[in-house]
Amino acid sequence: MTQSEHKRHGNGPISDLELARRVVEGHPDAQRVFAERMRCVPRMIACRNRRLGRPLRPEELEDLTQETLLRIWRKLGAFEGRATLETWVHRFCYLEFSNHLRKHGRQMPQASFEEEDAVAAPADPDESAQVAHYLRHLPERESQVLHLRFAESLEFPEIATELGVSVSTVKTHCYRGLTKLREMLAPAEEERR
Repeated sequence: MTQSEHKRHGNGPISDLELARRVVEGHPDAQRVFAERMRCVPRMIACRNRRLGRPLRPEELEDLTQETLLRIWRKLGAFEGRATLETWVHRFCYLEFSNHLRKHGRQMPQASFEEEDAVAAPADPDESAQVAHYLRHLPERESQVLHLRFAESLEFPEIATELGVSVSTVKTHCYRGLTKLREMLAPAEEERR
C-alpha cells in the first residue's frame, strides 16, 4: 500500500498518527493495516545493505529486520505524526543498520558518513553546509527524496520501493525539491558572480 492510500476507518481516511494510536490501543483492524505498511522494513534494510556493498549476510539481514520491527513496535507510542510512518520507519532502519555494523565491529564505507541532509558533496564546505541548511527547510518528503537520490545515489525505482510510493510520486517530489532548492540557492550564486 502506498503512503497516499489510507485505509478507511469509519467514514473517512485516518492519519498516520491516528493509525499509530489505534495500533498501540490494540485495535485489530489498525494492527493489520500497520503490519501491511511495515512490509517496507525488509526492503529498506536490504536496500541499505546493497548501497553499502552488502556487508551483511542474508541471515544477518533477517535478524536485523526482526530486531528493527520489534523496536518500531515498542517505540510506536512515541510517534508524533510529524512525518509519515514510512519516513519515521526509514530513520529507524538507517539507525538500526548503522548500530548493527558498529556493534559487530564493522566499519561503514566512507560515503555513508556524509551528512544526513546533504544533497551532494560540493567542493566548498560552506556551500555543503548551506545546501544542508536549505534542505531542512523543504517539506519532509522532498528533503528525504533528495537525500536518497543524491546522498545515497538511489535510482527512482529504488526510492519508490524504499518509501512505498510510486516512481512518478518520487520524481514529482524530487523535481519540486530541486526547484525550491535552486530558488533558495539563487541569491548566493548571484553574490559569487
